[in-house]
Amino acid sequence: MQNFTNSSFRFLHAGNWKPSLNIKSFTKVILFFMILLSGTAIAQTVSNHNLTCVIPPGGKDPCTSNDLQIVGVFIDAPPCTSCTPGQTVTYPLKMTIHNGTNSERTSFALYGTLSSGATISGKSGPIFVCVGPITVGSKQTLPGESAAGNQTFAVGTITFTCGQDLTLTNNYLAWTDAAGNTADRCTEFSKATTCASIAPKCGQAASITITGPVVPPTLGGADPTCTFLTGSITLTPTTGSTYSFDGAITYTAYPSGGWTGLTAGSTHTVSEKRSDGCTSPNASRTIG
Repeated sequence: MQNFTNSSFRFLHAGNWKPSLNIKSFTKVILFFMILLSGTAIAQTVSNHNLTCVIPPGGKDPCTSNDLQIVGVFIDAPPCTSCTPGQTVTYPLKMTIHNGTNSERTSFALYGTLSSGATISGKSGPIFVCVGPITVGSKQTLPGESAAGNQTFAVGTITFTCGQDLTLTNNYLAWTDAAGNTADRCTEFSKATTCASIAPKCGQAASITITGPVVPPTLGGADPTCTFLTGSITLTPTTGSTYSFDGAITYTAYPSGGWTGLTAGSTHTVSEKRSDGCTSPNASRTIG
């Protein structure tokens, strides 16, 4: 029988098999993948929730942990992806969390209220997202992550109207276990109704903005009248944005009162540059 050798096993003649020194490591890898395939190590749940955290007068908020943080929730699309305002779009959604401890956890839960008109994996309103396992400690940096303690997970898809604001409000975060050796409890935590049910490893989180695709700005303004012989172009500026008027190479702050002194019949364009550096397609308006 022909010999065959690799780093984990050594096959000799029939009936004469011997494990190499790496057999224990190989066995651990096999067991790990068996756990993954069984579904007990990977958690990814999106559902609605009924969690209400009302603190009675004089009571103590049980959710004050600072061990867990949401770094961001974002669409998984090429940088500066654009869409047509008003159309319904669907994108994969990801979430980056920060583990402030050095212990691994089975899963991590986010409770929040999604902007009206949007859905995550078909769920709207009060959204429960549970992901895991958390394999990074606060001092470790995973490949592709920008900071130590961060880990990114896929959380399904998000569907919304292009151009709408996307936010998660009334947010609470929770570890689903107090240590890394307990069973995944995403299903149990999705049914929680009070903060006492998810304490003590839970905390509140500020409003989360989900950055959507780049869209042209919506232009308004005034047309000339018998009193005012020129028109204007205005818009509601986005915090942190700058603008290019009529193809200007330099993007500048939105002028107070908009762009004024525009003659009847003239057509003008405006492009927006967001704080993330993405620039929008041009929007245009003709002065009436």
